[in-house]
Amino acid sequence: MNDPFPTDTYSFLAYGGHMGTLIQEKDWSATLGRPEQWAPSLKITLSTLLASRFPIVLF
Repeated sequence: MNDPFPTDTYSFLAYGGHMGTLIQEKDWSATLGRPEQWAPSLKITLSTLLASRFPIVLF
């Protein structure tokens, strides 16, 4: 299966573990749009959340 969101292109998900993989595999085109179009602030926030060793929730 082709990876729709290669990690090298979406480096903000690189340390996301299982959740990062789930985010990469989800088709976001109907909601937020493709990840390369996401706002830098969203990418930075997701990167911070996914890299944390502690549970974090984003509302």
